[in-house]
Amino acid sequence: MSGIIDQFGLKIPKVYVPKSNGKKLVPRPDSDDVIVHSEVLTPTYDFFGFPNVAINPANGHICVTFNEAQGHGQPALGNRIAFSRDGGRTWETSKAMSTPGQGKLGHIWNGSRILFYHYNTETYAQTLRTSDDEGDSFSEFEETYASYTDPGQLFGPGDPIKYKDWYLKPLYGRPTNSGPRHVLIIGNNGNGEGEYELYSVPVRLSDAGNYDNPEEPGIVVHPSGAMLCYFRTGEWDDSEGVYVTRSFDGGKHWDKPRFAFPSWARPGLAVSPNGTICILGGEMEQGRRAIFAFSNDLGETHTWDYLDDRTDNFQTYGRPVWHPGTNRFVAIYASDTNFPNGPAFTVCKFIDEVDE
Repeated sequence: MSGIIDQFGLKIPKVYVPKSNGKKLVPRPDSDDVIVHSEVLTPTYDFFGFPNVAINPANGHICVTFNEAQGHGQPALGNRIAFSRDGGRTWETSKAMSTPGQGKLGHIWNGSRILFYHYNTETYAQTLRTSDDEGDSFSEFEETYASYTDPGQLFGPGDPIKYKDWYLKPLYGRPTNSGPRHVLIIGNNGNGEGEYELYSVPVRLSDAGNYDNPEEPGIVVHPSGAMLCYFRTGEWDDSEGVYVTRSFDGGKHWDKPRFAFPSWARPGLAVSPNGTICILGGEMEQGRRAIFAFSNDLGETHTWDYLDDRTDNFQTYGRPVWHPGTNRFVAIYASDTNFPNGPAFTVCKFIDEVDE
């Protein structure tokens, strides 16, 4: 796929209208049982945040990993992992998965094996390790992608996805130690292990617009086959927000990014079989209430609301996943009451598709 990117050179086909069977995601208050609080995964007076979520397609088990730290913006002391076997209703006790010198970037199942994506915190080289026993033991770290290292920076909090025969991982970075960043996707056309190559560049360094300096991308594949890449701008001012760019040919070409909704947090993504795209973000105020947004027209338009109305609760960096057994989105996000000095934990909520 390398070297065949023609940014904005694609004529956009007619927007795909999903056959929704009368089901779409609609924001409703908790009293209508559309957004339902599940439980606290990790009650603590430390900080547990930046969750990544994956689902085992074979049995519907949900796996969440999250950072353990002393507070927001503080160095991670390690990472933890937890599982739900019933669609997020209950969770097993979390366990440590120590990663000294390795940042956490997401995970994905390949059969019974879980692939854990990391990066070297000193060199920014992308690394990977695996577990065949749900995090009780791990393989050694292997380097998968070393571009943009010394100099350069490369980050990638977006969850990996499987697209046809490819394992894809969204990243953002820059080839030097300063200056604008851009979005790129690396891929492995095999079992997800070993070396990765540059797969696609949805937003390049040379692109201009309010979405300049993009950060924290995520990708999702729509039931129509279209690929969507959501990212936020990194300016931390009134231009901040989540944008979306779309590809209708497997990532070869991308359309011009468009504004989706206001958010200071990385976009967490999931899509239902009916074509509803669910995105989690964060309020553009220090209160940082968690936002959930959705699109039923392939990213043409977005509607958004807050997960709850609390203003004393720092909530951010949520991740949704579609659970086929319960036919609902399961949303995992970090919550810190009376931020920055209160207790922090990782919580779970449900978001249902409802009748039109």
